[in-house]
Amino acid sequence: MKSGQGLIIYMPRSTRRIFCKFCTCCIFCAGFLSLFLLASCGGGESSNPANKSARQSGTQDGSVRKSKEEPGDKQVASLKEFNFLRSVIPLKNPDQYVTPPTNEDEKKALKICARVKTLAEKGSWDEALDLVREACIDCPDYAPLWNAKGVIHNEQKLLDSAMKSYEKAVLLDPRYFTAWSNLGSLYARRGQFAQSEQIFDYLTKLAPDDARVWTMAARLKMERAKGQAAERYLLKALELNGKSPEIWFRLAYAYHGMKQYKKALTAYKKSLSLKPDYAPAFKYLGVLYQDQGMFDLAEKTFLDLASKYPQESSSWSNLGYLARLQERPQEALKYYHKAAAVDKTDAQGLVEAGIVNMNLERFEEARKVLQEARKREPSWFSPVYQLGKLALEQYQFEEALKYFHSALSLDPDNPNIYNSLGCTYAFMGKADKAHEAFKKAVEFNPGYALAWGNLAETYRDMGNAKEARQCAFNAARLNPNSPFILATLASFYIIEEKPDRARKILEKSLALDPNYYFSWHNLGLICMQENKPDQALAAFKKAVASNPDDSSSWVNMAELYRRAGKKTERAHALKMAAACRVGKTPGDLYRIAHSLEEMGLKKDASVVRKSGLDQDPDEADVLINVPYLMDQDSSKEP
Repeated sequence: MKSGQGLIIYMPRSTRRIFCKFCTCCIFCAGFLSLFLLASCGGGESSNPANKSARQSGTQDGSVRKSKEEPGDKQVASLKEFNFLRSVIPLKNPDQYVTPPTNEDEKKALKICARVKTLAEKGSWDEALDLVREACIDCPDYAPLWNAKGVIHNEQKLLDSAMKSYEKAVLLDPRYFTAWSNLGSLYARRGQFAQSEQIFDYLTKLAPDDARVWTMAARLKMERAKGQAAERYLLKALELNGKSPEIWFRLAYAYHGMKQYKKALTAYKKSLSLKPDYAPAFKYLGVLYQDQGMFDLAEKTFLDLASKYPQESSSWSNLGYLARLQERPQEALKYYHKAAAVDKTDAQGLVEAGIVNMNLERFEEARKVLQEARKREPSWFSPVYQLGKLALEQYQFEEALKYFHSALSLDPDNPNIYNSLGCTYAFMGKADKAHEAFKKAVEFNPGYALAWGNLAETYRDMGNAKEARQCAFNAARLNPNSPFILATLASFYIIEEKPDRARKILEKSLALDPNYYFSWHNLGLICMQENKPDQALAAFKKAVASNPDDSSSWVNMAELYRRAGKKTERAHALKMAAACRVGKTPGDLYRIAHSLEEMGLKKDASVVRKSGLDQDPDEADVLINVPYLMDQDSSKEP
């Protein structure tokens, strides 16, 4: 018998606040990328090639692009070799800086950059790219050409090519502010926050008087969970521009993330005092109230936001989420459909409506709105992911696998998708594939407590108790108040025959969720260890009352009934175990069939064996019984 079937709860229904989370790339892409060619089109800082003294002395802002651009620095062949800790002469006007041409070819290249800018403004990206490619052949060492090429590739969503072009630009000219900004923004867009953080830290030295750079760098600190560093950077930005509503908003969000709610409230209000209709501050002020349980203030704030921006879908989505928190699903659906109606291109409201319908077990309605969301934004992973979760809710495992793999093709580094994929394989009894998926989930997010708990359960099912125990402790350290994680941790103390410690952990789990089936299941195991059959049976009954698909509890109940000589009750429990929709391997089904056969219930045993064979024809435990199975089919039971 297995000691527990924690896999059943691997994927609880979602209550994510998607619309209350920063989109990492939005400010980066909307900020510096808008400057991408301004500094490459002439008229910029030290763009005059006649400024010979500036180029030679290295003491003015035009003193760039030499083989040794700063004293003691060596030219490097790749960004990996670049010394981001190097000393650097600050730029006076970083936006206007451009690599000054030093010969006739580079003068022509600078003019070509201006033509490229004109073509880009017209949307003639292919023509612009052809022009830049030809210029790069004639003048391969001129950094602005490579920056322009990177921007065109970025617009065409050729991100690998864009990154190579930006890297070429900054290696040719390590003081090229715009190219560095574009490169850092692209790293952030791709979720490579460590690399982006390194670049924007370097830019704080190159442009120390630019408040935007400090703000950008602070954003990266927040993404890297470095709240105090983000605070320092934002305070520096405010020294440079204390009247920026955006910087005050970013500071408020940093405090919010660190749960310093009073400071966050002050900063949000300061942002709104500078710009009363500043939507981000309005939105997250509502979230701040919501996070503190001040639902009336949150609702008032979100309604004010919706009245100011009625055509902004996220205004209505926030009201929908607030209604969900207050367990008002019909009101939530009303707001989510409003969000979908005001913006026919936005899929967010439809995805959220799908989740609400899923929670209400309105599966057909959920499928309908999620499919519509997928049509609206076919390149977004979320509708596909939620369709996979919907299939899993209905135990349609093959369908769920199809959707989860499709979602991974759209977002290949998403730990939530890997966790859900692992759940599906676990429900199908495929521990090896579940193990691979859960490993990916914690690889992409080492702080993902639920995935660590799932990995612990999978290791245990695979017989690796040592790794299982370590994963369970990792999960408990990350989230000590999760009923699932606590019940998982308790199961290892049960295996080690430490019932007192296990019971103490389960008491905490049941205090958090009195109906959590896995905790009751494990409590039943403890009672079995202590030879308390009546108490064990009562615990298992509570487990299956909460989750009728808890096959392990049914099997354990069958064993208790066997010991008590209750044949009818035992047969019922075995049949219920076989009928469970998740977590059974073909071997499990064969063992149930064998027990039924011992009881003389050969027809029932034959049906269960067939289920095992249908599930996996290659399962050895079933195949060795095929002759018996076929023999039973050839004759009817009297």
